[in-house]
Order: sequence, then structure tokens, then C-alpha cells
Amino acid sequence: MAKTLLTVCQGYPPYTGGGENAAAYLSIEAAKDPDIKEVHAVTSDIGGRLPAYEEIDGVHIHRISCKKKEWTQHSPLELLDFLNKTTKAIPELHKKINPDYCIAHFSVPAGEIARRWKNKFGLPYTCVMHGSDVPGHRPDKFTLYYPVLKPIVRKVWRAADQLVAVSPRLKNLALVTAPDLSINCILNGVDVDQFHPQEKEAGPSFKIMVSAQLIKLKGLADLIESISSLNEESRAKVQLNIAGKGPEEAALKSLCAEKKLSGQVHFSGHIEKAEMITQLQSADCFILPSYQEGLPLSLLEAAACRLPIITTPVGAISDVFTHQENALLQEPGDTKTLSTHIQQLISNPSLREELGQAARNTAEQYSWKSIWSEYKKNLPL
Repeated sequence: MAKTLLTVCQGYPPYTGGGENAAAYLSIEAAKDPDIKEVHAVTSDIGGRLPAYEEIDGVHIHRISCKKKEWTQHSPLELLDFLNKTTKAIPELHKKINPDYCIAHFSVPAGEIARRWKNKFGLPYTCVMHGSDVPGHRPDKFTLYYPVLKPIVRKVWRAADQLVAVSPRLKNLALVTAPDLSINCILNGVDVDQFHPQEKEAGPSFKIMVSAQLIKLKGLADLIESISSLNEESRAKVQLNIAGKGPEEAALKSLCAEKKLSGQVHFSGHIEKAEMITQLQSADCFILPSYQEGLPLSLLEAAACRLPIITTPVGAISDVFTHQENALLQEPGDTKTLSTHIQQLISNPSLREELGQAARNTAEQYSWKSIWSEYKKNLPL
């Protein structure tokens, strides 16, 4: 008998974020599965700007009205608001959805919601760890919260029927908090049908694309510094498009002005998926010089669009991308090498083509259909 699957996540598109997009893609793939009767997603509304219920791509989306401001980030108070309001709504939601299994994305708040749902109705669940929900992953931002979160996530993990980490390094970090638990590692995926290459003619400019939250850990200041140190001819060719929002936007714009790059750097802010695909397809390369990551969806999406990639070997990136095979890698903060890599791509079209095709070949190994199959292996379906 086909089963009803429940997804719980604090955000769901059009909210943008790596874990939130992963939750959506897995839900969409599950909705295509003949062993699944229905897929329902419980998530937060964004300040009353979205319908309380709608069906998108075969997924029934239920939005909890919460005090939420931004499309690209959640404050601790907003997460707590989602936890409390969803907890109160569990009896009504259970009656309406009648789920057979739950996949909770992020240990808190979704994992804690799933734990409370299981306590009340016996609903089995998988908890997916995406990064910041694992104590120690973001000490720059959550140092004060992790001592409070540790006992909560331990309870969530111990009650879960399956634990999944989206990178080997994240799994190892989670084992520091709970060394006796069994954790599966399943990397994120990419929609290789929607994100695909588009032939384009070479132009006078060299278009660099980056999609990321505008926070220090993404290394975007390093990217701007590296562009500014290119030789005069190459520097003049560069057009940098930064898609994303975050607290570092003003500082990055100030740095662009200081380096006399304001006319060459465009801040796109939050853009919809269709526009993201168009911008990736028109770019000449994708750069993400992060200091800390899991496996960014943005890298896989760029790879699927056959873009040559420059990034850092952090998180699960080094499990997927290898220097001079399907990407160019340098250590975080190494702006000199980053500048050299940019120069190489500008001056060597053959290298761009070679790395881009290798990146596309890699992306095809991580289709969401394949990733859903990995999740499904351990579900009672």
C-alpha cells in the first residue's frame, strides 16, 4: 500500500537556502514515486506573504503563520516561533495529513517537531543534518546557542528512526556530540534537467557568477580582492554577478568601491530559480571561495550548467570536486592562488571547456532521483 510522506522544514521555496531547497527537491522526487501516495510539507509562512496551503510540483504545502521577515535567513526567535506554533498545530495537521513517515530537515526546529509528533502519534522520522544544526558547525554565529542546543539535538537524534548527514565531515562533527549513534551520509543533489548548459557566443567580457548568502564564511571579500589584483587587461574584462542577500552586503559594496570595481560588480539579491538558471547559463565561470560548507547546491547547479568552477576543498566539496579534474581548488583565504585561477580561466578557453564538461559529468551522478533512492533504501515504504 502506498504511503503518505511528511516533510518538515522551517523554510520551503520560494524561501531560498541550501537545506530548504534540498527539502523541496526530495519532496518533489518522492511525489513522483509510485510507492508514495502523497507528499505533504509543513513549513513557515513568510510574514503572511504566502498562501496557507497550496500544491506545487505534486507536493501539498502547509504553511504555519509565523513572525518572519527575510526570504533568505531565519533568526533564532523566528525558529522558536515556528517550533511553538507547529507543535500546537500537530493534532490538527496529523488528522488532516495522516502521515506514515516524516523526514525532518535540520535537527532544530524541524527535528524537534518530528520528535514531538512521534511522541504524540508514533510517527517514525528521519532527521537530516544540514550544517548549522550540528553543534560546532558555525561557532562564528551560534557559539552562545550550541550549549543550549546540544541536549535538544541529542534527544532529537536518539528518538529518530534514521539519521542523515549531508557530508562526511558533518557526520564526524555530529558524532562528537553523540558518538554512540549510527549516522548515514547522503550528499545533496541537483536537478540536471532544469539546470543544463546553454550554448553561448564568446563576448568581450568575462562573466563570473556566484550564488551565496552574503556572510563572511562565503569568502566573497576574498573574491573581490582577487579580481582587483588581476592584470589590467583581465581585470577590465571581468563582470561579477553576486546573487544572494545577507548582512555583509554593505561591506562588500564598500570594498568594491574601494577597489574601483563598483561598475563591474552587480548585486542581484534574491532571484527566482528560472532567473538563476538563465544567469548560470550565460556565465563563463562560477566561483565560491568558502571557508566552511557542506556540499553547496549552488556548486552542483553551476556544474550541471557546465560551468568551470573555482572553489575551496572544505566540507564535502573535496569529496565531489578534484583540483584540475572537474574544478580549480585553493585553500580558503588564499587570494593569490584564487587570482591565478581566475587568470587561467580568462586566458584559456580550452581549460574552461574541459573543466566545464567534467563538472557537468559530475553533476549527472548527483541527480535528485538518485539521491531520493538513497533515502528510500532505509524508509519503511
